Formats: sequence, structure tokens, C-alpha cells
Amino acid sequence: EDNPAKGNDLKALYGALFEPELRPFSHWGWTDLDTIWGDLRVFLTPNLLSSYDVISAPDGGRPALYLSGQLTVFKNVEIWRKFWMGCIKGPGHVNYQGCYVQGFLSEANLYHDEKVAIWYAALRNARIWVDFSMQLISKRWAALNSRQLLRQDGKLLVVTDGKTRGLPSADVERANMAVHQLQNRSDCFNEFGEGWSYVCVAAEPKLDDSFGIAYEIDAKKGGLRLWPSPLRSRNDSLIEFAVMHLHRDKKRFSFDANMVSSPSWACNKLDESSGIHCRGLQSTADLPVAVDAAEHFPIPNIVHFVLTDRDTRFFDWPCYAEI
Repeated sequence: EDNPAKGNDLKALYGALFEPELRPFSHWGWTDLDTIWGDLRVFLTPNLLSSYDVISAPDGGRPALYLSGQLTVFKNVEIWRKFWMGCIKGPGHVNYQGCYVQGFLSEANLYHDEKVAIWYAALRNARIWVDFSMQLISKRWAALNSRQLLRQDGKLLVVTDGKTRGLPSADVERANMAVHQLQNRSDCFNEFGEGWSYVCVAAEPKLDDSFGIAYEIDAKKGGLRLWPSPLRSRNDSLIEFAVMHLHRDKKRFSFDANMVSSPSWACNKLDESSGIHCRGLQSTADLPVAVDAAEHFPIPNIVHFVLTDRDTRFFDWPCYAEI
């Protein structure tokens, strides 16, 4: 029986499977079809791309470190095209004796792209940047007290009321203390058994979210370090994101026919239970707030993404995007 979600396990293989296509690119990565991208150049800066082997923007759905199925980028070198090969050793590995390559042949979805891949990368001494503030999800949109989303000049912008006091914030010191308290916890994901699971991290209590913190995983420099990752404010009324994951909202997502050919979009969501509707805007004069002209950021090369979606069958997946 077909299991469309199984395709997510194969994301880790794309660097090797598409090696000839990747030769002109400095990086490769994976994403999903149910995403709306913003201007990745604001977030995937030259410094970040050159400093880290793996960059990921999880949705914060679990209070743990994992690679995002919506936006994860690897350096395009041999080790990170084939990082998934071999076995990982450690107590508690009950599935495939740690040789998860065997799981690619199973019909079951192992969530390899999120749950397993981060262990393979970390145990190969990858320098990993996990930033929970790049991605917009429904509850973060609601936390911003906003009902409107804009896409202008490739930028993905949430329109706020301009009152920064109402924006989500994170206490890095408290999060750091929480990580130390959680260091022996393995119940944020327990599929691997006791003693071998995800690194649990703190969640902001009111939002139940890990928003506002970036985690640096670097075995050569002392393991895990926390960094502040504030909201990207364009001005008092606009907060910028790299990507939006529609997830459950995709079944309630609608748009006007003119959106496809329009240079700008405006999307509205009335409340947490309602769907998202987007319409095209024909000129900047139609924007509800002023948006600064697009910034131009130097980027060392180009990132090659392979798009997948758990609701799509295997033979419908020849989708690429180049930026």
C-alpha cells in the first residue's frame, strides 16, 4: 500500500541522487510544497552559509532540536551529500540497530528528514544552526495579534499593530538554564528508546513554542550553545519571515485568480479557526502599509531545493526550485 508520507524519509538522499544537477551550486536543501517562501537572502546570509554545514528553520512543533522538513540547507560537499550512510552507535538504538539506511526500504515513515537526520549530521561533527524564528506558522501568526500577511518583492511580511510590547519574546538566560536542566531528558521524542533521543529544549510557556532562540550545535567548540534570534522587524508595523508552513491550513487555503500574475499579495486570516484567503495586488498603492524597497544581499552562490510533500505520490515529484 502506498504511503505518501514515506517520501519525506527520502529527502536526505537527494544530495547524492541529484549530485550531477547540484554541481553548479554551493548548497542544497529540502523543503515542502505546502510552503510560501519569503526572501531567503535576508536569512541565509553569506556569513551563515559559510560558517555552518547545516542550517535549519524548524516550526517549533516539538520542544526539541530537529531538522526542519520545510527549510533545511546543507553545504554541497561530499560528506553532506552522503551524511546518511552507515550506522550511528549508542545506547537505546532499537530501530535497525542504528543502521537507519535500512529504514529507507521500509513502508513506514520514520520522519528521517526531521528526527533521524540531525543525529547523523551531529555525529559527523557537523556545525549546525537551528533557528526557530525564521519560520511562520499559524500559532506564531496569531501570537503577533495580526490578521494580515503580505508578500511584496519576494518578502514575506506579517502586518502588526506597531505595538512591539505585544510581540513574542524570549529569555535566553532562562532558556539556557532550562536546557541544562533538560540535558538528561529524552522524552521530547522517545522513538529511539531510553538514552538516545532528541535534545530537549525549553518552550515559551504561554505560546508553547521555542520561538526567539537559535541553537548552535558544534562538537568541536563545546557542543550546544544558545543565541538570541529576535524577530526580523522591517519597521514598526512589519515582521519578516523566511518561510510560512501552511500545514493544516493548506486544506483551507484559497486565493483569487489574479494572485498568480500579481506582483504583490495580501492574505487574511480572521482567527485561529478560519482559513487563509489571499488576493493579488496590482500596485504598491494597494498595500495596507508602506514596504521599503527590496534590499539586495550578496549571496555566494545559489541554493538548490528539492520540493516534496507528504500528500503527494512518489511519481509526482520531479519538482525543483533554484534561487
